[in-house]
Amino acid sequence: MSVAVIAALLIGLFVLTQIGAWLSSETSAEQADATTAAAEATPELPAVQQQSLPTVPFGPLTVSPIRHATMVLDWGGVVMYVDPMGGAEAFAEQPAPNVILLSDTDPDHLDVDTINAVITPETIMVAPEAVVAELPTNLEAQTETLPNTATTSIGKFEITAVPMYNREDGEVEVRHTKGRGNGYVIDDGSYRVYLAGDTANTPEFQSQTDIDLAFVPMNLPYTMGIAEAAEGVATFGPRTVVPYHFRQPDGFADVPRFAELVAMQNNSVRVVQLDWYPDTEADGI
Repeated sequence: MSVAVIAALLIGLFVLTQIGAWLSSETSAEQADATTAAAEATPELPAVQQQSLPTVPFGPLTVSPIRHATMVLDWGGVVMYVDPMGGAEAFAEQPAPNVILLSDTDPDHLDVDTINAVITPETIMVAPEAVVAELPTNLEAQTETLPNTATTSIGKFEITAVPMYNREDGEVEVRHTKGRGNGYVIDDGSYRVYLAGDTANTPEFQSQTDIDLAFVPMNLPYTMGIAEAAEGVATFGPRTVVPYHFRQPDGFADVPRFAELVAMQNNSVRVVQLDWYPDTEADGI
């Protein structure tokens, strides 16, 4: 073989090697670009929005979390207390209630002494029959009994009682039987608030529609865990969900993880955490 032929073969081999190297670098670059594009296209799960203010606005109303399941809604000047607990001092900074909504007979929802301390002669109370049966005569006279699925009107508001209960096939002991307690949907004609009460992920919970603001419990072994709550919330899809009633025997439910689980199933739902337990930071806020 002549020197010229050998030289030509070596030059050809060199050229092929360079082309291979170039193609390899182009492929690596394309793969890197694809990986970057995929990462950019995958949205980060939204973090729970934490609000530690004593009063937080939501649409046409403000919400003042008092403790656990107790709150004050100020809806265009109509003031609603939900399950008032904690004595008169817990409401010292709040206007007097036009409406009091009572959900259940459990001691973290029904406190007759606090109701007597905050009620006025003009206050209208709404409660299920089981709660009304435990009220003294003076409070019963100011209370409208509202059974599950019934609706009443107070001013411009329609208030519907939603069944709240533990499922017999659920992950907790049945502490809340169907028919005893009420969740509530409050509707002013353009904005709907759902107060779920002590409930599991029931058919009634999942079938809520057009909810702008939902308050959802999550505290095993009394209501439901974060996975069950997230599944139900993702199904009925409120615009905003506020976890409440989430203290449990071993501490607090994991609200940030609940927000992640909701986002994995329905990323259109905004999760907002309020300061329901101001005496501790163990709840993460």
